[in-house]
Amino acid sequence: MLSRSFFAAVSELGDNFNATVALKRQEQTIDDVWDISRLDVQRTLPSILSPVQLKLLPGFASMLYTSKTKVKMRMFMSGGG
Repeated sequence: MLSRSFFAAVSELGDNFNATVALKRQEQTIDDVWDISRLDVQRTLPSILSPVQLKLLPGFASMLYTSKTKVKMRMFMSGGG
């Protein structure tokens, strides 16, 4: 799987590594995982939601369902303060 392959590669980096290459691989893995999600949403939701419900999808679900191409999404979490 994509994430397993990515984590295996990261665990083998060692102390000295090319950060640019590592970041590029990370970003590509994130994009690939979001695309798997997009394709799954588009394949699955029409079989469990009505056409009206599909039109009312909020936020990320709507973006994944309606996108014709790969989406580029990132989420950043912040700790409670």
